Amino acid sequence: MAKRKKKRHYIDNKKFEETIFNYLENPEQHEDALISQLDLLITSILISFKFKVDFDDAKQECFMLSIKVLKNFT
Repeated sequence: MAKRKKKRHYIDNKKFEETIFNYLENPEQHEDALISQLDLLITSILISFKFKVDFDDAKQECFMLSIKVLKNFT
């Protein structure tokens, strides 16, 4: 049976968790990878649920909230 290809707009949860832990250990080295994955996640959520808000404002708020709560990730 052929493997299904992963869609580009999905995040690999294990890789995402690994990126978070790596970021918490060394923020400067892993910041780009974390921001890239958060961008994909936030964009997917905002598009999927079709919120009636300004897209850029909502995205910025989501980024701020995500960064703020990262310290709680264990």
